[in-house]
Amino acid sequence: MNELIKRFVMNVKRNPDKVAIIDNEKYYTYKKLYEDSVHIAKWLIENKNGKADIIGILMQRSYWSVCTTIGIMMADAAFLPIDIRT
Repeated sequence: MNELIKRFVMNVKRNPDKVAIIDNEKYYTYKKLYEDSVHIAKWLIENKNGKADIIGILMQRSYWSVCTTIGIMMADAAFLPIDIRT
């Protein structure tokens, strides 16, 4: 697990009920962000994605784009953001 994810998990443990993200006037806690990110990571691992893979992200900036990015890092893969405007 990389250092960024380690720090994220530490923050989840310290502040599970604090707001991590506000997206379209909807509030998401660190616990919810962690749970959704883990779900994405597990799905990636179950579908044979991991350390040697680069996974493209073609999404508008949102709560789910953050979950996806964290989930990819939790699966020990790399992410490649793709600009939807091009």
